[in-house]
Parts: sequence; C-alpha cells; structure tokens
Amino acid sequence: MIPDKSRREFWTAGFRWGDYKADILETFDKERVAFNNHMQFNGKHHSLLVAIEEVVADPELRKLLIDNCPFQARWSASVTPKGAFFCEIAGSLDWLFDGPGGYPIEPGWWRKIPAEFQDQVERYCNKCSGALPMEARSDGRGGRDGPTIDIVSPGNLKRLLDAGSPKAMRGHIEIRSESFSADEIQAHMKTWNPRTFRPFEAHSPEDVQKALDT
Repeated sequence: MIPDKSRREFWTAGFRWGDYKADILETFDKERVAFNNHMQFNGKHHSLLVAIEEVVADPELRKLLIDNCPFQARWSASVTPKGAFFCEIAGSLDWLFDGPGGYPIEPGWWRKIPAEFQDQVERYCNKCSGALPMEARSDGRGGRDGPTIDIVSPGNLKRLLDAGSPKAMRGHIEIRSESFSADEIQAHMKTWNPRTFRPFEAHSPEDVQKALDT
C-alpha cells in the first residue's frame, strides 16, 4: 500500500532543487515540504543534547515527558547505515555516541508498536532533551555566521568527547547540569513550541523570497 501523500513529509535544504522539484512535488503535497536552506534567516532550534535522565530526577515525570515527546509524536522514523530507528533523533544519537545500531532493515520493521521499541526508548530518549521544554537557540544560519553553541549535559559531553566530537573538543558547548523542577517544566510548557524554527513557513525557494520581500 502506498502511503497517502498528505501523511508524508519532506525536509530539504534545497540541494539541486531545480533538478528534483518535479519529483518532490509528485511525491509530497507542497504543504508537507519544509524548505530551509539556512541562508537568509537565523533559525532557532530546540536543544537535544541535555540528557533528560541527568536533569529530571523523578522517573515518573521523565516517563510522562518522554511519552509525550513532540518529536516522537510526529512519528519521525529513521533509517541510517547502522539500522532502523523509531525516531530520527534516536538514529542520530546512536551515530553520534557510537551506539550499537538499530533494528534490521527488513520489510515491515516500521510497523512496530510502542511496546516493541521500548529498548530504543530506554537507550536513546533518556539521553535526549527533545521531551524537555527548553529555550530554542539560533543556528547561526547553519553555522555560516560562525561557531554555534550546543547546550549539553555532563554525561552527554563525556560521550561526545569519547566519540571524538570535533565540536565538543573545540569547546563550542554550554553545560546544563541543573535539575528541572516540575514547576519549571510546567511554566515553560505554556510558551514552548519546539517544532517552530522561524517565524514563517516555506515550502520552496519562492516562499523564502516572499518572506524576504515582506
């Protein structure tokens, strides 16, 4: 069965857009294309390297936050050279931290229900801050404006250094070790919008130009 176009989403930096535009729009609804070439605007992105297990002491609160993660909720499954993952961030963390890899890439792997991928939830979600209401930081136009600073928890910093992360080794990081209280989390939730990375939507280079013109 071919998935409904309205249930597919495509994120692109616009590489060879002119060559592939027709194929992209044949495969995806235009409204489901997220175009971000990181050229004209400073996008703001949610921090993902503060391990929730390091800054939220209450295991029940951690589980509640992880179960309601706004990234997981959009079902952003991922395939990397190391296997299949229920979440694209989990796949990235596995690669970044030199993890054991994902599930075998075989027909139907993506049909797993939550109870079947709790091993990955335990391994990766606890090392992630996607479920935490944190302040978004500028991406410096994809690093074009100079080195950007990642917020990192102490344990994740050690993992990055052990894995030989160039950015961590250069010190382009800010340590977050303070605990998040339940009250702090609740207060931040009121204005938290982690999936909004700039003040307008763009589905093509023309949309970016229109935003520039206004």
